[in-house]
Amino acid sequence: MKLYKFYLPKQFNNGKKVPKEHFSSIAREIEKRFGAYSLYPEIHLPLIQGFWKSPTGERFKEPMYLLELFTEDTFSNQEWLSAFKIMIK
Repeated sequence: MKLYKFYLPKQFNNGKKVPKEHFSSIAREIEKRFGAYSLYPEIHLPLIQGFWKSPTGERFKEPMYLLELFTEDTFSNQEWLSAFKIMIK
């Protein structure tokens, strides 16, 4: 078994909020494939807060939701999750 964690940004780089439907869609796909997930939509403590810099040096603050999946660590699951990660970016 392996624990996979998805850190889902709550806002776009321009500061506009990501629609909640986007997170619901991701959760439904995970549930359809694996039958379960855990989503922490309103984490207060500890707050998940990311930071990153663009190639131009601009700094971005990135509050996130956390979605976790605990599933069998098979090649098929790894392949599917890798493709899914690319798709939801």
